[in-house]
Amino acid sequence: MLAKPDESLRPYTPETLAKRWNCSHQHVRDLVNAGNLQSFRAGRLIRISRQAVVDYEAAQ
Repeated sequence: MLAKPDESLRPYTPETLAKRWNCSHQHVRDLVNAGNLQSFRAGRLIRISRQAVVDYEAAQ
């Protein structure tokens, strides 16, 4: 039986990060597009690393 991947290691999507921050996914995308939140692309998808979220939250 295969082990389930550790959810704490997976990067955030704008939607999952919006739930954590209690805001809209568009607000998260706007932060990314403005360069205020580091992200990377997986194909066409936007992903935000756990460390980028920690860094952003610490700066706020």
